[in-house]
Parts: sequence; C-alpha cells; structure tokens
Amino acid sequence: MWIAADGIVVTNAHVVAQSEAISLQLGGEGESHAAEAIWYDEENDIAILRSPGMSGERALAINPKPRRGAPLAMLGFPDGGPYTVKPARLGVSARIPGFRLEGGRYVTARVARLIAGARPGNSGGPLVGPDGRAVGVVFASGGYTAYAVLASTVQRALRRVEGPVSTGACQERG
Repeated sequence: MWIAADGIVVTNAHVVAQSEAISLQLGGEGESHAAEAIWYDEENDIAILRSPGMSGERALAINPKPRRGAPLAMLGFPDGGPYTVKPARLGVSARIPGFRLEGGRYVTARVARLIAGARPGNSGGPLVGPDGRAVGVVFASGGYTAYAVLASTVQRALRRVEGPVSTGACQERG
C-alpha cells in the first residue's frame, strides 16, 4: 500500500478482496488504522482506501508516463518480512488478456512488465522512479519478471472515487 493523498491509500484489489474489515499500519508497524474501500476495480486490480488515521502523512506524487528501461525501486514487505527496497527496470507495457488473479476474475488491464523479482508481500506496494514518484503498483510476479498496474490507471481511479464500496462477498470454502 501507499499513500496517494491525505488519508487516501492505494493497494491492489486482491489484497483487500472480500474483506469485512480493513486495517492499515504505517510502515508495517505501530498503531493500526481502520480503512474503508472507496474504489474497488477487480479488472485492473486496484483498490483505493480512505483511512482518517493516515491523514497528515506524506503522499507519493504520481508519474503517469515513466519511460521504458527506467531504473525503479519496488517497495514492500516481501514474504511478511521487514520493509525492503528492491531494484527493478521498467519493461514494455501491454494489455494482458487472460491473466487470472488467485480466486478472481481474469484481468485484461494494461500493465507494465518489470525486470525484477517480486515476492508475495510486494503486492500493493509502490513502484517508484529515481525522483520518488510512483509509476505503478506491484501486483504479481513469476521468476525474475514482475508486473505492475501503471500509475496512469491509478490516476484515473483516483479521479473517479465514489465513496464506500464493497470488496466482494466472502465466499465459504470447503
């Protein structure tokens, strides 16, 4: 997750899917803050949350037009461990028909391919350029390739937030 505006947090839809209650921690430690989904887009794997507890925290600016080959940093908590910063390079962006999120629908969004090794726990974290602006949201990996939803998609979603929205119904397993 990352802060995009005062009290507004961006993450992946699959991170909060089917949640009855959402809580956030700044930097992965300290006090938990309640949050509510105000945008949920399963197709683009984007969720935008409102959390009054995150108000007053520094927001990341967005770079909606990063250049291919740009050096980047992937920020997150891979494998539930400590906060890490991993290098990445921006590859081609493409529409990925038929990419299926675990337990979800098929995603056909325009995404960026990264030369980087993301791990579970990087999902929802920002991909930032050398200027510190967010260029995407990391959402999947496979070997030394990772994928990110482009910041331009996030920017469009931020302009369209509606208010409290559902993150999907909980499904009974078994």
